[in-house]
Amino acid sequence: MTIPGPSKKIAGAALLVLMTVAVYLPGTQNEYIWDDDFYVSENQTLRTLDGLRQIWFDVDATPQ
Repeated sequence: MTIPGPSKKIAGAALLVLMTVAVYLPGTQNEYIWDDDFYVSENQTLRTLDGLRQIWFDVDATPQ
């Protein structure tokens, strides 16, 4: 059994990234759905510098 060299690892990683982009690319054409205004556009937590920390560590930071 041989261990793949760096070029095979890079090629495998590049293929994985390419496949991931190909799968998610159609989703970039979508628009917001009915509750995105409330959770994204009008979410005051997303408008502050401390918002990311609040979203991850403060249970009451988001209405969900």
